[in-house]
Amino acid sequence: MPFFHMCQRFVVGSLGYLERRGYRLPVGPHNSFANKSDLAIDILGTFLRVEKGVKFGVIFSYLAKEGISDFAQANPTFVMSKFRGLLLGYVRQELYRINKQEYPEAAGLKTQLNKILSSDKYTSISFNGCANLICLAEVRDVKMVDKSIIPQDKLEFIAEEAYVTTRSIEEWCAKIFALLALREEYLPGIPRHQLLAAAVKISGTHLEIDAIPPSSLPGPEQLLLSWELLKLREEVVEFICVEVITRFVKQGRISHETGLCFGGAVALYLADKSNGNQVDLLPAYFRESMPESEHKHYLKRYKYVFETILSHADEEFGDRIRKKF
Repeated sequence: MPFFHMCQRFVVGSLGYLERRGYRLPVGPHNSFANKSDLAIDILGTFLRVEKGVKFGVIFSYLAKEGISDFAQANPTFVMSKFRGLLLGYVRQELYRINKQEYPEAAGLKTQLNKILSSDKYTSISFNGCANLICLAEVRDVKMVDKSIIPQDKLEFIAEEAYVTTRSIEEWCAKIFALLALREEYLPGIPRHQLLAAAVKISGTHLEIDAIPPSSLPGPEQLLLSWELLKLREEVVEFICVEVITRFVKQGRISHETGLCFGGAVALYLADKSNGNQVDLLPAYFRESMPESEHKHYLKRYKYVFETILSHADEEFGDRIRKKF
């Protein structure tokens, strides 16, 4: 239960963060959920599910892909940083499922892709009852043998591989079909809706959650800058947790559980900080990270420690950016 409540606080904080970024949350009058806490519980119902007989299968599967399997040897702060990233991405994915809402500008991405797929380079055919199968124009006359359509998870894999090696949406689309051609066990065509769904998912996953998707895919310099900022943020969160928050916990100023919540607040604050310095008032991060029952105690019990921690995070992040760039 403590783990569940910690996850719930992280989700509520992430929902508040996404709301500031322009997401419409299905909460309040005439919506699916009474408040963010109810929405968080619904999201956690699938996030914490048993998968293939493994408890918390979503979490352990992701951490294993990140090279974290021996938890006795792993850095707890690093694990927590990866866990928060996973949970934030999952929150966004579940919002789409619940609200059928894509990240801002996803509709624009679909429009551009449909325009590209309607050009002379591509053609649409019907095969084995599958209408609107998109192929490269040169395979129009190639004899279609009895092969299967590429599964969605494998399509997403090649879409991701194509994404990181191209510089525009047009190049990205062409690279997807080039990689598909290498998978001879599958048809050389993709159902339009599956291709669009994969593109939206991969683009939304790779673009920073606090960034506005550009009209074309980011170039190498933009990707490098985004990656470097993300690494710096993770390093600063780890540093603050170990060097600052732990000190306050040892002094008895805050509990270990509160320290975890403050670490989440630091992560949200730095994410806003790297988004054009569009930060909220500090108490907003406290409310998003701490249980509602503690909000009334902010001024008397938490203000000094919380604002000191965020001040150290702000200073450390600025110093590392200046040294790096």
